[in-house]
Amino acid sequence: MIIGLNNNYLEVISLSQIRSKFYIETHNIYDMKLNLLLSKDKSHYKQELLNKIRKDIDINKNYNGIFFNIQNEQIIIRNIENIKSKKQNHIIGLIKCQINQYMPIDLQNYSIKYKTIKDENKQELIQGILVPKNIINLCLDLSQELDINNKHLNIDFDILERLIKLKLINGLHEDKISYIIKNRKDDLIINATYNKQVIESHIRIKNDRTKAYLENLCESNSVYYYGVKDKFIEEIHMSTLRIKSKLNIHNNGNDKEITTKYISALGMII
Repeated sequence: MIIGLNNNYLEVISLSQIRSKFYIETHNIYDMKLNLLLSKDKSHYKQELLNKIRKDIDINKNYNGIFFNIQNEQIIIRNIENIKSKKQNHIIGLIKCQINQYMPIDLQNYSIKYKTIKDENKQELIQGILVPKNIINLCLDLSQELDINNKHLNIDFDILERLIKLKLINGLHEDKISYIIKNRKDDLIINATYNKQVIESHIRIKNDRTKAYLENLCESNSVYYYGVKDKFIEEIHMSTLRIKSKLNIHNNGNDKEITTKYISALGMII
């Protein structure tokens, strides 16, 4: 089971694998703001959501796991200069210091992880990822209520990077930056990739300024998209992300357009 957490809606997908082929069993979208599920009245809204999910899926099916994916403004992603320390507490301390210089937040409310990356100038950086603990707790609560013990929380750009490292995406440059856009209902995630890593990732809302930004980006860069196909993305004339046939969804033969829509879901279970 896949649960996509977005600001204004949640997607719940049941996905199966028969031999080497993937099939979408169910796909439901629930109009519920994420902030309601994190509010003081969260118990009421959580129960409302769970009732809808139980109504729409086969709760008696033996699910191998529940996979959550999210990337919104509450997820903080920052690149900072590498201090060349191998001690985790030193690196976490540096990330906290850098974040607090620009954002007055209580870091005790965040889970912090990091990895080392190299940008297009071969400079080694620490990429810090901060996830609010209330989002982690929400995922734990939902998995417990749905009685699925094997649970995973994924950030969207991490899923994309995993597919790149597994060599399941075609056409990316290793010696220059390529851009991969995840198109969603209300906004986009813009990922800059270099040497099999996502070196930058940020969110932009859909408006004329973003459209102009993307059109300019496409003029001199390799830019691809995946996710929702809508009027906004079609007007930019952006290329669809090219993926290996191993990832294809087979509900309607071998439909690559359908597969493009479910790349995040596939990337969590592959």
